[in-house]
Amino acid sequence: KYFIIWGCGERGEKSIQWVEKDNIDSFIDISQDKIGTVVCGKEVHGYSPHEVKNSFVIITPLGHEYEIQCLLEKDGFREGEDFLFFEKYKSTVIKAYIDAMGLGRLLKVNG
Repeated sequence: KYFIIWGCGERGEKSIQWVEKDNIDSFIDISQDKIGTVVCGKEVHGYSPHEVKNSFVIITPLGHEYEIQCLLEKDGFREGEDFLFFEKYKSTVIKAYIDAMGLGRLLKVNG
């Protein structure tokens, strides 16, 4: 499974510190100014359920979490299985969660 980072702002870029960059497929953003650009070496796309289907989404924007969650859930995705919120699970919690999901090998090795 690859990761998709929803939001390519400051928190989106910060979330990369917990995941190997090679294991990030892309970013999602709703801003037409950002779609089609490259952030941290990864393409920025608009939301498409088809693109998200085989990935795990880390949601980073503040203030739009509920809207994003409703959109993902409407398309059949579930929190904890298909997506999580960066602010809710950041730092050691997000590392432990990814490891528990069997995705620990995708994390950066520090040191």
